[in-house]
Amino acid sequence: MDSISILDFYRSSPDWVKAVWVLSIPFFAVAMTGIVLRYRVEMRRLSAGERSAAAADR
Repeated sequence: MDSISILDFYRSSPDWVKAVWVLSIPFFAVAMTGIVLRYRVEMRRLSAGERSAAAADR
């Protein structure tokens, strides 16, 4: 499938399909950002928990 046929397919597709195509990239970016931020928060929480547990063992 070359780029011309993809463009023709996009132009001939219904409006709801065009909306899905346009919105899929921003939604993906927001979802990935949320996943990465949640991972970083969880890693910091676990890291702080390990430090406090090691201090309690002393």
